Amino acid sequence: MNEQQTAPGTEQTTPAAAQTPDAAQPAHPEEKRQPPLSDAKKNALLRYMTVLFAMAFLLVLVSLIMQKNSSQEQIGALNESNASALTRAEQLQTQNRDLQDAVTQLQQELEDAKTQLDEQSKTLDAMRDEYDALEREADTVESAYSALITALQCKTHEGNVTYSKAMDTVARNKQYLSDDALAAYEALLTADEKSEQK
Repeated sequence: MNEQQTAPGTEQTTPAAAQTPDAAQPAHPEEKRQPPLSDAKKNALLRYMTVLFAMAFLLVLVSLIMQKNSSQEQIGALNESNASALTRAEQLQTQNRDLQDAVTQLQQELEDAKTQLDEQSKTLDAMRDEYDALEREADTVESAYSALITALQCKTHEGNVTYSKAMDTVARNKQYLSDDALAAYEALLTADEKSEQK
């Protein structure tokens, strides 16, 4: 009577502690391993990498060739530019020498013109001096003849101041008188001496 009976249709449950750990954990799936590459795939992969390296090499080679051609074109352009600059420099040097020669020639012509001008100035000064001397001589001759005419026109000689001044002027400048004028002057002197002797 002490034993407990289970009702029919009911199952007897076991406690959780009675279950084993292996029964509680789920089973892990088996790991799948990749099979190794076959020789055909390896050869295909090798050929593919070889083609890629070859294409990369060709691209680098083409780039280098294009860069070389571009550099040669630039060098050619620079050489032409340098040649043109040298030609222009030579032309400028030639023009500079021509200009220097022209300046030297003009300076020489200027010096010659200055020398000629100095000579002409000296000649002009000499001609002016000569003209002044001739003008002074003409004034002296005019004065001598005017004084002689004044003396000849004087009716009285002794005590005549005008006559005395005129005769003194003629005496100072008698070298400018002609032979006839000098003879008239000497005639006046002779008449004066006779008047004094009387």
